[in-house]
Amino acid sequence: MTRWFRSGSGESGADRWFEVTDAGQLLREAGFGPDGSAQAAVSAPDLAGLREEYGPLGGQLYASVYGESTFGVASQASAPSPEEPVTAEEFEASWRRARQYRHELGRYRSGPLPSGARVTGTIAPSPWPPGRTGLRVDLGLPVDGFVDVLHLPREGADWPPVDRVLEFEVVTVLFMPKSRAPQIRLRPTATPRPGEPWPRPAPR
Repeated sequence: MTRWFRSGSGESGADRWFEVTDAGQLLREAGFGPDGSAQAAVSAPDLAGLREEYGPLGGQLYASVYGESTFGVASQASAPSPEEPVTAEEFEASWRRARQYRHELGRYRSGPLPSGARVTGTIAPSPWPPGRTGLRVDLGLPVDGFVDVLHLPREGADWPPVDRVLEFEVVTVLFMPKSRAPQIRLRPTATPRPGEPWPRPAPR
């Protein structure tokens, strides 16, 4: 059995929606601030799977995109208002709204790889030829980096070769729809003119 309820936090105006099992385990949580902005859209099973497959980094990246859960952590002094039962349809509508808001943010300011952070990575082999789709980047992490074709020269011959080490800027963090795998979207911090070599990262 599954039940759904919402809980406000009084004067702060925050609003949290919960989906839990009859044993009291959290399944999903959607949270909104006083201004209507979505503070969280957390799936507990997805988060657990990411932590298992990618370690702490998986959980940290998930929190940067989807926020943090408050389920079961409120202190008695700041305990939320009593539970208000809601229907599955009401919860689902709030969940979709929170999820869409978090996706539309695009640039995430928190977490281990916030938007705008500069990282060094190595161009990795791709299953497609240069000039198509984009570039895979090895960041030395358990998650993949990816440069979209829109951030690269028009001609594949001008793309950086495999094993070239470059500096990148983090554009955003994505969780792939089917696999739920995290992907770090990147763009090069410098792009050479056609025929010129790609610049090596400056020492840090």
